[in-house]
Amino acid sequence: MSELLVIGESLVDVVPDFTGRERITPGGSPLNVAVGAARLEVATRLHTQIGDDRFGARIRQHLARNHVHVTSGSHSERPTSIAHAELDESGSARYRFALSWDPSEPGGVVDRELVHVGSIGALLDPGADVVHRFLAALDPNVLVTFDPNIRPALLEDMGAARARVDGLAERAGIVKASDEDIALLGFGSADEAAARWLGLGAAVVFVTAGDRGATAWTRGGEVRRPGLSVDVADTIGAGDSFMSAVIAALIRRGIRSRADLAATDDETVEAALAYALRASAITVGRHGADPPRRAELD
Repeated sequence: MSELLVIGESLVDVVPDFTGRERITPGGSPLNVAVGAARLEVATRLHTQIGDDRFGARIRQHLARNHVHVTSGSHSERPTSIAHAELDESGSARYRFALSWDPSEPGGVVDRELVHVGSIGALLDPGADVVHRFLAALDPNVLVTFDPNIRPALLEDMGAARARVDGLAERAGIVKASDEDIALLGFGSADEAAARWLGLGAAVVFVTAGDRGATAWTRGGEVRRPGLSVDVADTIGAGDSFMSAVIAALIRRGIRSRADLAATDDETVEAALAYALRASAITVGRHGADPPRRAELD
């Protein structure tokens, strides 16, 4: 069985509910991807940074309940990171962070088939350098997926962030981004971003556009699918559910390496796109990052 290794931040989301009270839930894009993949029955391990405090205990309990294994190097002496979410009328979230990202080297986990990186963990120093060194040491056939999930509140130099995203696109087989990410990175359109990342080395680029659906680009063309009608509770974790569902769908169709991905066909990519849109539609219908389980999708 293939095991997915996810590298990136864990934190707690502090989100106001409809009464004005605050809900505290485990989050962070890489953690959400790990939980989403595990719920879709992908064996998953997370290398992260979790403090020895009450928020860290809540994160560990959440990961254990969802059968996500945590690497031994994920313990941190620093406080667990916090994201304060503010929801607008549409349910979209904006964040303020109390965060550090200075993880240990992910030792003892270099023999991988599948690796996912993204968001703060792939772009914020000093931890981003740890992620980049790890990826550089991997066998070239290891399939890497990447979601930039841009958080402008934490990135002082967007030009430097774009250069780092380009560097990750060179190594990744799959790049997934939202239309908001693309605008923040300074691209004029999703087509422009997809062409850039495919030219750098990615085999497939997925771009989500909220209720307008999503598009997948390969070197052979593109596939577009409309969004699904759903009553939105909030959008927290929707993109992460999309990413984990893409990974699960491709694994189920035998895509477990970069060579496998290079040889895949558009029908497989379209099936993964449809599966991921269903996963994200379920997630936005629920409060918080609550990705679906395999039975809900199948």
